[in-house]
Amino acid sequence: MGKNTVKSNAKNGRKRKSKFKLLKRSMIGGLAFCMVLGALNEYKGTGRKRKEKVFGFVEDEEELLRKAAENAENSDFIDTIDSIDASEIVDSGEGLDIAKTVGGVIKFRCGSEEISAANCEWGFYYSPQDIPVNFYGFGRDSKLEEVGNGYAFSGSYEFYTEKIRDNFWYYSISD
Repeated sequence: MGKNTVKSNAKNGRKRKSKFKLLKRSMIGGLAFCMVLGALNEYKGTGRKRKEKVFGFVEDEEELLRKAAENAENSDFIDTIDSIDASEIVDSGEGLDIAKTVGGVIKFRCGSEEISAANCEWGFYYSPQDIPVNFYGFGRDSKLEEVGNGYAFSGSYEFYTEKIRDNFWYYSISD
């Protein structure tokens, strides 16, 4: 074997090692990217499951929820709400958090969580006028825009709402 052949084989060996290192780095980077995408997809899947649970709950309990909402100004409201088993849609150890807001809207918060530095909340609300309501928006710039099956606002926070049944709307908010 001549000197040139030995040098050529040594160069090819370095090239192969270099290509192998590059391939290895690419595979590790790709694997990390897939793991991040998987975690994000799992979070989106969890959001879809929450939404499905809220839709199912409102559909199952519509009669009692409507009775409660329509009698929100008298004592029957509390009795009716207390008679509804909301354990399937609220976070473990929490009850259905109810708040009356402007315009007769009654918000039923089903849960919330903190993800990194952001907060997320979801639930449903009763809208007497049967219109989508951004009850977190306090200015002209918080107008809802039609998106897919619902309405959304994107700004200093993300708000989404979608009709479940007449007068009942699903919502989610994150900041």
